[in-house]
Order: sequence, then structure tokens, then C-alpha cells
Amino acid sequence: MKNKISVAIATYNGESYITEQLQSILLQRTPVDEVIISDDCSNDSTVDIANRVLRNTSVTFKVIINNNNIGYTQNFFQAISECSGDIIFLADQDDMWHPNKTTKVIDHFIQSNAGILIHDVEICDEKLVKSGETKLQRLRSLGYSDDKFVAGMATVITKEFWNKCRPLPVKDNPYWTYDSWLHKCGHLLNERVVLEDTLALYRRHNNAVTISSEYNSFINPSRLRRDPTKKITCKYDKLCNMKKNILKYDHLVKWITNTMTDDTYRSLLDNQLYIYNKLLKDSKKRLEVYESTFLKRFPKSVVLYLRGGYNSFSGIKSCLKDAFSL
Repeated sequence: MKNKISVAIATYNGESYITEQLQSILLQRTPVDEVIISDDCSNDSTVDIANRVLRNTSVTFKVIINNNNIGYTQNFFQAISECSGDIIFLADQDDMWHPNKTTKVIDHFIQSNAGILIHDVEICDEKLVKSGETKLQRLRSLGYSDDKFVAGMATVITKEFWNKCRPLPVKDNPYWTYDSWLHKCGHLLNERVVLEDTLALYRRHNNAVTISSEYNSFINPSRLRRDPTKKITCKYDKLCNMKKNILKYDHLVKWITNTMTDDTYRSLLDNQLYIYNKLLKDSKKRLEVYESTFLKRFPKSVVLYLRGGYNSFSGIKSCLKDAFSL
């Protein structure tokens, strides 16, 4: 039986590139059946262009226009939720697929038990001039493992896997991006596969909505002179980061607890629940230490260290940072 293929696209002011992206999707050797676009209050002609390109095709499509801006994570979640396909390809508005992308991915899903798959991409500039490096190559050159490889535009999920990812992070908890959440669930459920085939052009430009980082930029950061002040963060930044992690761990613990009601995943997730419960608990205690006055921080951090509260972090190094950072 043929798998129904859906494509979920989140758009925002993407008129410059949306035509190229949609055309590359429509010209797949294994055709897609459905395209769902969720537009987050674009004030350009993105919606008109999308409707015009898709209207004269045999592909079923739907364009959702938000009344209010909900951000790219919730916008993607909305687009995915509207997909009816067995396999759902996620797509940004500004990249370009290789013509064999759907064929390669579908074949791999058939051969494996994966619920989520991510493939490699070629890093390009705004005119799709290739940098000569793929994202996996960049990641590995910077010393990261493949576990850190997360890119929504190169991600494909099954409908069955999508249903396992609930409850989804809500807008009030914006610290999980849509792709980092999906891949985290894939890791924990042992359903994630990295496909080393390069199946898309990854366009980098100044108006890209997705977060910029050292492995997302057009130029490899190892070729650039590093700014020595970049590692210096103020107390406010550290507090924000601690609170962010607490919210992330809190949602993860809730999701693991909910998923473990299915006996299929109880043994798989039991240890993970312990790990993230401890991370959540210790992160809250670290926040209490760091929010204390400077003179009280040292004794509090020592007590937390002796009780094993820094075992989930960098041990004595994290303890001293909390005690003496200004």
C-alpha cells in the first residue's frame, strides 16, 4: 500500500524564495500528495504566490493564515497537525529539495522502523551558491556528535510518531523549538535515524527565520577569528538560561511521564525519567543558589555540591561558577 506523503511548511514573509521551494517539492520523482502551509501573518505576497503556484497542480493543498503571530515553532506544529499523510516532510520556505528526496526518504522508512529521520544538506548562500560543505560535515568538524544534528527543513516524521510527541510544548514554554522537540522525542523513543545522503540545498541569508549558530552559518566559524568576549555572559543571561532549562526539563518530565502510561515504553523511559527528574530538581536548586546574595552563594553552593546537586552538570567547576560569578 502506498504511503500518503504530506509536506508541512511554515511561512513568514517568504516571497523571495517560496516559489523555488514549492517548485522543487512539486517536481519530486516520487510525487507528494498534500502540501499544508501555515502562514504567520506575512505582510508580503507569500500567501498569494503559494496559492498561485499550487492552484494549477494535482496536489491537494491548504493555506492557513494566522490571525495573530504565533512564532515559527507553533506555526510548524499547526501545519503538521493539519497534515493527513502517513509520512510528513517538514520544509522551510527558502530552501530547495533535490528531485530524489522523497524517493530516498520513503525507501529508508520502508527498510527501517524509524519514526523520525533527518538527512544531510548542502550549506549555500542566498543565491544557492554552495559553500562546499554539508551540515553534517560542519557539525563533525566542530567536534559535535550526530546526536546534535537537528534541522527542521531536513526532518521527516511518520504520522504515528507525531502522535507520540504529545503533549507538545505550548507557546508559554517557548524554549523547545519544534525541531529540537521532535528530535528529542526521537532520541528517547529510540526511533531517530540520521541519513547521510545530501537531499536539499540549505539556504543561509540575513532574513532566515531559524536560529543562527556556528553550524548554520554559510562560512565555517573555524575559518573566522573568534571574538574573545563572546564567552563572557552577565548574571542576567545566566539566570535566563537557568530558568529556560527548568522550563525545558519540566515539560520533558511531563511528556515522559505521560508516555510511560503506555507499557510499550515503560522500560525504555524509566531511567530517562529518573535522569530528567534529577536535572529538574538540581536546576531549581542551582537557581536558588544563584539568586542568593553574593555572600550567601558560597555556603549554599558547597552544601548543594556535597549533596550531589552538581553531579548532573560539571561538578566542582559548576559549583565554583555559581559561587563566584558576578
